[in-house]
Amino acid sequence: MKICVNRICAIAAVLFAASCAPGTEVAELKCEMSVNPPGVDTTAPRLSWMLKGKNNERQRGFRIIAASSPERLKAGDADLWDSGEIISGRHEVVYAGLEPVSRQECFWKVCVFGEGGKTYWSETAGWTMGLLNEEDWLGEWIGCDTFNICDPEGDPYRFSREFRSEHPIRKAMLYIAATSRYELYLGGRRVGGRMIPALSAGEGKPGAYDTFDVTDRIVPGDNTMEVVLGNSRPGLPEMILQLEINYEDGTRQTLGSYENWAVSPAGR
Repeated sequence: MKICVNRICAIAAVLFAASCAPGTEVAELKCEMSVNPPGVDTTAPRLSWMLKGKNNERQRGFRIIAASSPERLKAGDADLWDSGEIISGRHEVVYAGLEPVSRQECFWKVCVFGEGGKTYWSETAGWTMGLLNEEDWLGEWIGCDTFNICDPEGDPYRFSREFRSEHPIRKAMLYIAATSRYELYLGGRRVGGRMIPALSAGEGKPGAYDTFDVTDRIVPGDNTMEVVLGNSRPGLPEMILQLEINYEDGTRQTLGSYENWAVSPAGR
């Protein structure tokens, strides 16, 4: 009897494992060809996905739902967009829901309709909007000429600013554009940089900029951020930067690039 029970348990385990074997799934959800990107600068981003599996399931159609929070999305409350069922085999669509605003977090998932009435839901993905309007940018374009220390020998320049963080942080985003190669540091740790200039300096909103989620780079109390600007291109290097720290209590601290930054040749 004991042997029979053991055999039954073994068979059940095999059947359970078979039922949990990898099947068809909706994966590789991307917005503007990136996974969960910050700083999306278009109100009609491209959403894409892939249908994967060993059974070569074909997509007959799809449905996109998007919401303003993960909780709403989980509950099926698509307060931003519900595309309805679209009969198509394509794996990319342009978002056509409520127009998002600057800094807004958007969450989405896709249901793929396969053959024979089968449906496959993806996991949740998302994107965060960038600074869409000129008035969103509070910082100013600054460079070595702002501080009258320009060096014709082509040395890079180091711009630095100290600040304090007083409360528990919910999220912190940093936006930056530069006319030359730059390297960005927070607390002495490199955050990011570009080999190719983002754009030429000008008034107001940059035409192109980088966005970084720096929530885990800011510590309670004193902090330092630094930007090293290259000086190998014609013209003087300039940058515009904005750091927005959103606290758990609902307040926001905004730090921009102004004349209160310290600057010095980085090569000395």
